[in-house]
Amino acid sequence: MSNNIHPKLRAAIDNMSDEQIAEILNTKYTAADIAKQQKALEQLKEQLCNPKQVTIEGWVAVDEYGIGGCFLHTQKPHAESREFCDTGEYEIGWYSDGVKYELDSRLFSDLTPESEPQKVRITITPIDQ
Repeated sequence: MSNNIHPKLRAAIDNMSDEQIAEILNTKYTAADIAKQQKALEQLKEQLCNPKQVTIEGWVAVDEYGIGGCFLHTQKPHAESREFCDTGEYEIGWYSDGVKYELDSRLFSDLTPESEPQKVRITITPIDQ
């Protein structure tokens, strides 16, 4: 098995104490933790390979409040209802703790305020003039 280990990793392991190795081996990571780290590394790699390019991932949801805005949330939003101007009617809005970017609702014409948020990845690449 040691043949499959990169030489630099092998050297790092060889320099660790038994206690350090035991601590690493006893750390419990869930599959979700590992997937999250892999995704972050992939995004970092993409940013490093394309330094002019910006990628935003999140969830698109449509609010009923006001004029029915369409928003990209960087954290998964949750729906909330609130009364509209003391009329007894309620509107649906989507809230999250993340950053919220307004989008043109025509880009996601199938989404309604009642729709579950749609997970998306948007990449912006400047055009050199």
